[in-house]
Amino acid sequence: MNIMEKAQKRAILMIDSEYVFNDIYFTTEEGMTSTSAQHVSAMANVMVQDIKQHIMGLRLYEKSIRVIGDAEVTVEMANNTLPEIAESVKRICKANALIAWLREAVKEREQAQKYVSDMSLDDWMKKQGIEKPAVPQPPQMPRINFQDYNTILDTGLTVKEYNRFVELNSALAVYGEMIHEKGLLTRQKSELARIMQNPTEVKESGRDTIITTYKVDVNISADIDKLYTELQSEYRKLQAEKNGIEAKFSNLAMDYQTCKMDEWKAAKAQYDRDLQKVNSELVGIQTQMNDWKKQRLEELAALKIIIPDALKPLYKELKVKYL
Repeated sequence: MNIMEKAQKRAILMIDSEYVFNDIYFTTEEGMTSTSAQHVSAMANVMVQDIKQHIMGLRLYEKSIRVIGDAEVTVEMANNTLPEIAESVKRICKANALIAWLREAVKEREQAQKYVSDMSLDDWMKKQGIEKPAVPQPPQMPRINFQDYNTILDTGLTVKEYNRFVELNSALAVYGEMIHEKGLLTRQKSELARIMQNPTEVKESGRDTIITTYKVDVNISADIDKLYTELQSEYRKLQAEKNGIEAKFSNLAMDYQTCKMDEWKAAKAQYDRDLQKVNSELVGIQTQMNDWKKQRLEELAALKIIIPDALKPLYKELKVKYL
């Protein structure tokens, strides 16, 4: 059996399985409080100082002092305390032993009280073999990115519809280059109308005059209009198809977002319930620990400090002389 086990076995107060309270200084019966112990310790120190002051006045010779021209002589008598020194040393040792005993007792109690008071809930639960309730993790609010391919498909849009949408965007861009305000055919129609109104241009360039004559096929304007109409019709048809896919995706996206938010709200409600349950359990455990600490501290406060038999005569002398 090691020293820790021996100390635990004889302990009059078990704080916990790991802390060894040195009970050699204490009793549950008659004894003194820490306040009384501190007072007795202070009085013992006064005794030590008194004894030292007495024996330190040792002078083994007589001393006469006279000022020249003055008949008066001052005599300091010898102070032979030699016979008292041996016993005084023993008394000082006893007093110091009592002081050390009482101070260590007070210190032992204070350390034990601090150990109990400072113990954290986690440490106490571990020592008591209580498993800490698992704290639930809060659900993350959904972050939906409708630019993400997988998210788009999760809404219910098919791969075929998505690919068609991409294809339509590309096609509409090509058609747009032809029929939009600044598109190829639109620019050509404007240019052709200008030329038909002014088939001949005269421009002076320094000393020269440049005459430009334009020749236009009489049927070309109709051909452009026909092609423009055909392309515009196809553009509108493609745009309508794209709008249809976009409208479907918009509805799917809204439903998807609502569904995800509903799932999150349900998970958040469950999390709140779980967290409340854990907090309630922790409050209960905290109450148990507080009760345990209160009981241990009361037990520590109730312990009395004992005086060893060898020091009791000195203690009784102190009580008579100083207390």
